[in-house]
Amino acid sequence: MLKSMTGFGQGKSSDKYGRFVVEVQTVNRKHLELNLNLPKDLIPLENDIRNLVSASLSRGKINVYVGFDRSGSQSRAVTIDFDLARKYYDAYAKLKSKFNLSGGVDLGSLINAKNVVQYEEIQLSPQAVMKDVKKALMEAISRVDQMRIAEGRVIYRDLKKRLKTITSDVRHVEKLMPKTVAEFERKLRERVSEFDGEKDNAERIAKEVGVFADRIDVSEEILRLESHVGQFLGTLDKKEPVGKTLDFIIQEMIRETNTIGSKANNVEISKRVINIKSELEKIREQVQNIE
Repeated sequence: MLKSMTGFGQGKSSDKYGRFVVEVQTVNRKHLELNLNLPKDLIPLENDIRNLVSASLSRGKINVYVGFDRSGSQSRAVTIDFDLARKYYDAYAKLKSKFNLSGGVDLGSLINAKNVVQYEEIQLSPQAVMKDVKKALMEAISRVDQMRIAEGRVIYRDLKKRLKTITSDVRHVEKLMPKTVAEFERKLRERVSEFDGEKDNAERIAKEVGVFADRIDVSEEILRLESHVGQFLGTLDKKEPVGKTLDFIIQEMIRETNTIGSKANNVEISKRVINIKSELEKIREQVQNIE
């Protein structure tokens, strides 16, 4: 199945420690380039996350962002220093006695006293949250994959359309080759007929026509180009990633087309070759974004 290398997906999950949000963004690259942005608590999971991503996405520049919101019941703790609170209480009582003050020591005074009540974040065990991180990550990757498949279908239809155009032009070139040789022979006979008394004209003409036909013969190039088109079409329908293979095939198609163009001795053939080159260049650009 043809896939592009461009996509975006987001996944979410939550547990007793908090809420996880994973975003995955992919763009085209020749090889796999993976960048991770993890919160400090989850840095120990980097290798596990890398393995999960690379097992699902084989090519492209991939940016993965993992966000963590400590909103779970087990992610925070409140501690009370009762010894310190007792000292504050005794100190307040002494002040009251010393200065003959009225009123009692209330709860608010003790709570607001420095370091009596402390809030702290519990140190997470990365492996304890890996299950939920993986759930959000795989959801994000799944959505990326859906986007890449959808764009891949568009690219697939475009490539087949362009290959059909190329095949049509190649067949026209093939049909024009005998006409080109015949036209060369006609013009050669006209030039030779201007010289009276020439002997063995038929033999000389046949020889020159043979040399010309051999020089402009592109039958092998056409055969290889048509073969490459068939290979390209067959590769498009494979299930595994095919971007690198298609890139190699398109380079070979360009090479054969350039050779045909260099041998062209006909205006119409030259026009067809230009059309083929134009389509191949557009195909090459599309192939750069195929996984």
